[in-house]
Amino acid sequence: MNRIKFHVKKGDQVEVISGNFRGSSGKVLEVLPKKQRVLIEGVRIIKKHLRKSQDNPSG
Repeated sequence: MNRIKFHVKKGDQVEVISGNFRGSSGKVLEVLPKKQRVLIEGVRIIKKHLRKSQDNPSG
């Protein structure tokens, strides 16, 4: 299997050039060569809604 070479490393400062987060920038947290992806700090933050409970009273 051929390895794809990434030109970014963990800790590099990068800017997103396509997609919904185009123009946002951040630091590379992790490089995933098998999935051909890079995790960037502050990009694609997913919020999960929770029901109110004793553990999470604010909901």
